Amino acid sequence: MDMDTFANKKIAIIGSGHMARALVEGLAKSGKERVSRIVVSNLSGSGLEALQGEFGVQTKTDNTDATRTADWIFIAVKPLTVKSVIEEIAEVTQGKLVISLAAGVTMELLKRYVGINGQRYIRIMPNIPIGCNTGVIGLYADIRVPRPETTAVCSFLRGLGKVIEVQDEKDLDTITLVAGCGPAIVAHCIEMISRYGVLSGLSEEMSRDIALQTFQGTIAYLGKAGLTPRVLEQSVATRGGVTEEILNSMNRLGVDILFHQSLDAGYAKIKALQEKLYGNV
Repeated sequence: MDMDTFANKKIAIIGSGHMARALVEGLAKSGKERVSRIVVSNLSGSGLEALQGEFGVQTKTDNTDATRTADWIFIAVKPLTVKSVIEEIAEVTQGKLVISLAAGVTMELLKRYVGINGQRYIRIMPNIPIGCNTGVIGLYADIRVPRPETTAVCSFLRGLGKVIEVQDEKDLDTITLVAGCGPAIVAHCIEMISRYGVLSGLSEEMSRDIALQTFQGTIAYLGKAGLTPRVLEQSVATRGGVTEEILNSMNRLGVDILFHQSLDAGYAKIKALQEKLYGNV
């Protein structure tokens, strides 16, 4: 990460939930000496004491006060709360960059909430591994954001993981599904493998360790060998072997189709959320 970019910016983060915490944690790990420039705020005060004690950030229970002197404002609250937060801080964000982490809250909605009063907006879709600097961050910048500023934000966020800048805002919905939701899906797969081990007689600890190491080892091997997942799958599934039988069974059962249908259900949820958000403007 370009640490000079971090050093010259005052950061406000509104929200203290799981994603806000991951953002603070990732930033702390990538530039601890500059964490004093971060202010985290929410009206309830929930979780602020823990964040201050663990990472050394400043905290406030007044969102307007927290953003008054900030250069970049990260909105890390639930989608249905974004409108009230944007409206609340509108008078002190004129001419500033507002970066929304909220799934489904489109650029059009962000602009509708307070009109065009000099604010510049970027949407990002990070996933929870940003907390250990191994995340994926989808990014879409409004046309009003100067290119050098977008570049600076991308450089800033690379300390948290891989940044994927998209030119079509709709692509953020896909990134929400495959990256934002991805860690929970991967964790569910690990849990399924681990649970099968337990049902087959292994201890919970042993089965969990095997499942975790298998995922970690597979990812490491893919990276080191430069293989695609498909090639690795074929190399393990030798003809007439056990792995081939498992994969063939999964194909017969339509596991891929069911999985994609599940992601489609998630996409439908995003669209339903957007309809609700537009209805509340």
